[in-house]
Amino acid sequence: MEWVTAGVMTNAVFRRCLAFTVLLLLGSLLIWLSLSGLETVARQDHQGVLRAEAEQLALILRGDQRFLREVDERRAINYYFDSISVRPVLDGLDDDWSVLGLTEITSSPRNEHLANPTSLVYDLKLAADLNFLYLHYRVKDDSVVFRNTARNALHRADHIQISLIDQYNQFRRFTLATEAPGYIEANEVGKGLKVLRSMPSITGRWLLTKAGYNVEVQIPKELLGLRFSTLIADADDLGLRPCCYIGRSDTEQPDQLGYLVEQPTPLAKLVAELVRPIELSNPAGLILARGKEWPDESYMQAIVPIKEDSLLLGYVSLRESTVAMEKEWAERKVLLATFALIIFCLILIYGWYSDYSAKRRKDKLIAELDRVTNYNNYLERFASRLNHELQTPVSIVRSSLEQLDSETPDGVYLERATEGLRRLSSILNKMSEARHLEETLDEDEIIRFDLVTAVKGCFEGYRLVYPEYELDLIVESSEIPVTGIPELIAQCLDKIVDNAVEFSTDKKVWARVGIEGENAVINLRNEGPTLPGPESVDLFESMVSVRNSTTHHLGMGLYVAKTIVEYHGGSITLKNSDDNRGVVAEIRLPILRLTSKLLPRT
Repeated sequence: MEWVTAGVMTNAVFRRCLAFTVLLLLGSLLIWLSLSGLETVARQDHQGVLRAEAEQLALILRGDQRFLREVDERRAINYYFDSISVRPVLDGLDDDWSVLGLTEITSSPRNEHLANPTSLVYDLKLAADLNFLYLHYRVKDDSVVFRNTARNALHRADHIQISLIDQYNQFRRFTLATEAPGYIEANEVGKGLKVLRSMPSITGRWLLTKAGYNVEVQIPKELLGLRFSTLIADADDLGLRPCCYIGRSDTEQPDQLGYLVEQPTPLAKLVAELVRPIELSNPAGLILARGKEWPDESYMQAIVPIKEDSLLLGYVSLRESTVAMEKEWAERKVLLATFALIIFCLILIYGWYSDYSAKRRKDKLIAELDRVTNYNNYLERFASRLNHELQTPVSIVRSSLEQLDSETPDGVYLERATEGLRRLSSILNKMSEARHLEETLDEDEIIRFDLVTAVKGCFEGYRLVYPEYELDLIVESSEIPVTGIPELIAQCLDKIVDNAVEFSTDKKVWARVGIEGENAVINLRNEGPTLPGPESVDLFESMVSVRNSTTHHLGMGLYVAKTIVEYHGGSITLKNSDDNRGVVAEIRLPILRLTSKLLPRT
């Protein structure tokens, strides 16, 4: 019946936990889906705000001259230069340019008939201060041909061409060449590269390198306007015309020149002042300006065309990083998952605790049922035992009184009657002692005391009470602190020692007090009659005794001892010795105990 009840309780707990778990999963799923939906709505809202800002910016830019000029200039090739405060040393080396960190312009051959296009490559760096425009060419050429002024025309050697429109709107062409590494020779040329005049104001150095050559040159700003182009001419054989030209724009026609553009441009400055990352591009997709902190990963973007009536001027693109948003929503989802996990763990703990409580209640019910059963058995035997105990003194008193009614009363009968009354009084006193002990245990004062000292004191008294007996005490620990009532412990020892002495056949009793684990242990042993077998488990019940019928004992001593020990949270057992020559009593008391009022677990 108990197992069926426990199984029903366990199943009910399991069903409740399963229902809670399912509800938790469904609720978490709904909240998760709701969070995902809210995240999507938030993204759409941010996207709408971003597009609205891009549209407003497009309306502003279509009338901004800085943007319109940049768009117009970007229809051609641009040569960007940075402003510097310290002029580079004109030695052909690029170490001071590397420190500046300027942007390089790389060009490859424009001649499709070049046998090995990769044999001629150059990059160009530009910078300017208040007076000069500085250019640094780094040319990769497997065969450098210098000019021979005695035999060869300019165009039959390696040289650099520069074309520009000056401040007076005049188209002018220049060449840079040299007969050997060192200072360059700058000339202004006309059609067919015919030298018109020397240009001493344009100075520089030609440096031969392992890969080809470097040219570093400076041009006065009074020669410069907005339009500019440059080319590298390569002649692999001395006396032959150049096999190819490389550059980003042509130098022969004014309308094919590029533009000189200072970095940062007015449009770039405008974009840099904006809070949001912005990118402006022309209709061909060429980037005109880009703001700082332009996000490349985890972003949302809005691209809006910039139009003047039906004419497409370019595009404005706004980006906003979504890292913070994604992190925020991820934290919310993690928080939700953590919350769900905590609730799930609480459900598991609840299920375990409920199952554990059910088992404890089952065990407690079984223990209570066993106790009730034992008590009923005890009550069933109580009448016959009490009748047996009282029958002898009552018979003695009855026979003595009958003799007193005779003609010749004798003092012997009076003595027998008195003995009978004394036995009845002893029985009643012992029963009263046991009951009084049960009822008044909690009324005594509980203290922390040394068990070794208490046991030693008791045995010193026992040696005086039983002088003819040999009482040996072995103390294994100098001090054993326990919580309880020392007088009751002494009373318990009185009962155990009294039984040990009475049943001892060689008038010897051994005792030991020590510590085993978390318990204080007292062992008492004698040599004499052994326990009668399985029935020994009843010796701790009241009015149970294994003494012969000639002794006048009610069997309450061990019951009192058990009550005292259990009150202190301990246990007491009786068993036959290993050699089966006597009986061993063992008392176990807990050392770590806040109060002895905590009755033992059932």
